[in-house]
Amino acid sequence: MTGKIPLYNSRIIKNWVDYLKRYHPDIDITSLLKYSGIETYQLDDEGHWLSQEQVDRFHKIIADKTNNRDIAREVGRFAVTSRSSGALRQYLLGFISPAKAYAVIEKINSRLSRAAVLKIESIGADKVKITATLMPNVVEKPYQCLNRLGSLEAVAKIFTGKFAKIEHPICLHKGGDCCLYNISWEKTRVYVWKLVRNSSYIIGFIACVL
Repeated sequence: MTGKIPLYNSRIIKNWVDYLKRYHPDIDITSLLKYSGIETYQLDDEGHWLSQEQVDRFHKIIADKTNNRDIAREVGRFAVTSRSSGALRQYLLGFISPAKAYAVIEKINSRLSRAAVLKIESIGADKVKITATLMPNVVEKPYQCLNRLGSLEAVAKIFTGKFAKIEHPICLHKGGDCCLYNISWEKTRVYVWKLVRNSSYIIGFIACVL
């Protein structure tokens, strides 16, 4: 009965719902939730957790309704800017660089998923390595890897205006014992400007308190 164990915070599905409302407003959300065994009020309860079976059914019916088998990645990219993730975006923006923002992904993930543990390692000024390892008895699906990939791409875009470049040489769904993401980002004009601006804020704050 591992498929019924609560593993995923309801905020994950709420993000999917926000995506559908923006890009597929013709789809009846209530019927999707009913098919998946999810109550509407549960999406607004940040203390509610959903099972693998529920999120699998939700993804299946959305993929069928939209005829888009890669929709999980698109939703992942949307996650950082969605209404339900507004607080997350503001939280990440509080960091001075993509590297600092990626460094806290491990902590954020633990509040959203009990299925996988993320480990983050800096491998350069503009590169990080993230490893996702499943908890015992968890059977993750390929779409969840795509959703995670999209979310990781979107973090850099907050700072640079462009999605991060990600190499995914090891995957749980292709015989690997984990999912490995090598992430890098461009130092665009937007990024440099924000870096200078944020540094100025910090210097100004220090000057005020010293």
